Amino acid sequence: MTDKTANSINFYGNVSGSQIQQGSNNQMHFTNNIAVNEEKLQLFVEQLQQYKTLFPQEFGEKSGILVKALDDVQIALNTKNKTLLGESTKIIKDVATGAAGSILASGILASLSALNL
Repeated sequence: MTDKTANSINFYGNVSGSQIQQGSNNQMHFTNNIAVNEEKLQLFVEQLQQYKTLFPQEFGEKSGILVKALDDVQIALNTKNKTLLGESTKIIKDVATGAAGSILASGILASLSALNL
């Protein structure tokens, strides 16, 4: 028979950035509390949108994923949705990382790095 433990935790204050895990061993979780300069990210997205016609040539079958991620970043900025913002910028970074030899991809990665993303 396996021993089971019931855990109860009560919070009476700000627990922002805290990680709580119950009943599981050997798990690792990370939080990312990096502040994003929304104005610079907005400008980056606007500039990158100008190159949409090059996406199929530069990113092949992943170009649709990149377009969707850029649209999602725009939505996230407008709605202040930090989760969507983080997921979308990660997708943009992943697509750019996978496009070896692309000058546009190199520019995307450099810009995301400058934005601490």
